[in-house]
Amino acid sequence: MRQKVFAKHTRQLKHAFGRRMHTQYILDILNKGHDVLFSDVDIVWLHRPYRFFNDPFDIFILEDQGPPNPTVLCAVYKSTNATKQFMERWIAEIDIFKEPRPDQVVLNRLFQNKLMIKKPVPNFKYKVLDPNRFVSGHYYFNATWRKQNPQVKPVVLHNNWLQWEETAD
Repeated sequence: MRQKVFAKHTRQLKHAFGRRMHTQYILDILNKGHDVLFSDVDIVWLHRPYRFFNDPFDIFILEDQGPPNPTVLCAVYKSTNATKQFMERWIAEIDIFKEPRPDQVVLNRLFQNKLMIKKPVPNFKYKVLDPNRFVSGHYYFNATWRKQNPQVKPVVLHNNWLQWEETAD
């Protein structure tokens, strides 16, 4: 019986938040006056990153596969009015969007100004984190790229784009 109740509530939560679950959670925390460091499970923290978040920006975001592709999976959201307005805008756009992965697609369009031109968020400032310090696996796990960029010393590594070779057991 407990399992049925849990499944029912899970479906209700998924329906209620669905495609915007993490954006709504972030906004709820920002509205309580807290900054948010949002990190996916495949983000590897090699050093303390906090010194990179002191500039006067509302959002600090990791880029995946180069510009202009910020990722929703690693970002710092400051509890500013501009950040909250941006999050509300992002959520509103997600709600009207019809693609399978709308949070990421809508975020890319917002940052590429395709959606911000019509209704910009006043005083909103974001910073794409230094790709030589906050490295995407798209680059880091490419041997050619690593050979061409030996100076790169990651603070944070997005452990994505892994390629596995099959081995005989």
